[in-house]
Amino acid sequence: MTADDPNARPIRSFAADPASGDPPLDHTRTFSADPAATAHFAVSAPPPLDGPVPGWPPSLTRYQPLHALGGGGMGLVYLCHDRQLDRQVAVKLSGGGRSADRVDVLLREARSAARLHHPNICPVFDAAVSDGVPYLTMAYIDGPTLADELKRCGPCPPDAAARLVRTVAEAMQYAHDQGVVHRDLKPSNILLTPEREPIVTDFGLAVRTDQDTTADGTISGTPHYMAPEQAAGDAAKVGPRSDVFALGVILFEMLVGRPPFDGSAREVLAKVQREAVPPVRKVRKDVPKTLERIVAKATARNPKDRFPNMAAFADALTGFLRQAPPQPKRSRGVLFWVVAVPAMLSLLFVTLSCCIGLTLPAIQKLWAPGVVVHRSGLPTPPTPPVPPGSDPRAAKARVVWVEGEEFLNQGQFDEAIAKLDEAITLDSAADRPRALRAEAYTLAGRYNDAISDIEVLIIRNKADDQWLLRRAELRIRLKRHADAIQDLNYLIDKNPADVPALVARGVVRLGLNELPQAKTDLTRAVQNDPMAAAARYLRGLAKRKLGEEKGAAEDITAALKLDEQVESKLRAKGYIE
Repeated sequence: MTADDPNARPIRSFAADPASGDPPLDHTRTFSADPAATAHFAVSAPPPLDGPVPGWPPSLTRYQPLHALGGGGMGLVYLCHDRQLDRQVAVKLSGGGRSADRVDVLLREARSAARLHHPNICPVFDAAVSDGVPYLTMAYIDGPTLADELKRCGPCPPDAAARLVRTVAEAMQYAHDQGVVHRDLKPSNILLTPEREPIVTDFGLAVRTDQDTTADGTISGTPHYMAPEQAAGDAAKVGPRSDVFALGVILFEMLVGRPPFDGSAREVLAKVQREAVPPVRKVRKDVPKTLERIVAKATARNPKDRFPNMAAFADALTGFLRQAPPQPKRSRGVLFWVVAVPAMLSLLFVTLSCCIGLTLPAIQKLWAPGVVVHRSGLPTPPTPPVPPGSDPRAAKARVVWVEGEEFLNQGQFDEAIAKLDEAITLDSAADRPRALRAEAYTLAGRYNDAISDIEVLIIRNKADDQWLLRRAELRIRLKRHADAIQDLNYLIDKNPADVPALVARGVVRLGLNELPQAKTDLTRAVQNDPMAAAARYLRGLAKRKLGEEKGAAEDITAALKLDEQVESKLRAKGYIE
């Protein structure tokens, strides 16, 4: 990706603020590359289950079952309170009895997942057998499965589907690099966090390429998402490209709303082995041809014709996203309902309000403590309550900007911007719709428009320096280095220990080839925060350009140990090319 790539993946906060308008949960997420570190989700627990839990091992007293989360043939999953560590976890009890095979399946899942420490793969904490019942404990991820979301919302916008699948592909490339093949990728095994980040889970059928072989002709997996070689029971050919096929089917389903083949399990297995996945545009005409070709390559019947690995799949999706495909044209009938009817209703609402004397002074904007960090990294003020007797236009604005925020969360940036434009017209004094519009502009690659909104917020909130930092970051994307450094000099003069500002100024100085000054800024950032992986990585780049190869290698290695995703995050932020 280039620094100006409008479709670069944003860096998202792993903490959801309770004031954000997201579900009212005290949600905290911590990931670490250290297997012994705590990775957890702390969530406001639902009421305890009434009475004994069927099948729960009597001696498993460490975990208090709170709520049944679901399950299937492989086991039942409960949200539990870990009394020993005082945290919320998910506990999976093996399904289908206490046979040695079930114990082996669950322990294999634990061993496979224990090798993986990635922010988009669900961490497993422990596995054991209690009263003859095998169980494992894992992070509790508060959110629906992708399958639930597809049932609720139907087909996804092409760019949103591409972004989510790209994230899963990157996570699965990491798993494959660790020698783990999932073999059961499907929407119900992909959980969505409140920030809409996908988390891959359920490695119960995973195999380790360094030791596991099952060439007995048995068929394992879910028929709709099996690759032809997997459906045929050809275990010797099942490998990373089988996961590529499954993820291609998931992308097909996200675009179309259903898997490519239907029927009974036996019928689907037969179709998978003898039929090609139908072209996406045969079912949904508005999907861009480039994305259709990506689906076709991922789901090729011959493994050699698929993407060679998940990284190549992710790169193809990145290329599609860079093209920024135009939005499909709407028919006149759709335009009438989408544009004309709401406009007439809005005019009628305003007219009636004026006639009955309901127009009151515009409500003073509210700034609640705490902010929401959205996908672009932009902070937005939480939605204030509507006071009794407030201006109807201000009340209407709140309804409209909530709709705009929903479009934004779904990756429909043009629709979000249109709604937020309307909200700002109704209530120009409110900060939240302007901050949301700045975020939508940023994610859509309209950086100058985003800066215009941020500059209004800077004037209104002079004591809040976060907006200056955001303007500087966008100026860096636009390579307006002189303007960016003015903002950053002000922030650093005000607070010499401002690590994000020091890192950003180091980036600017790298771009200007002021290498000693860049190294100085990044060293100060590391001194103020030794855990700042971005600062260490960028300092390594500065040292490399200065010819300090040994120091560069040490910094980059240390940065990757702190955060193995640091390079991709810096690319997404536009800090490196």
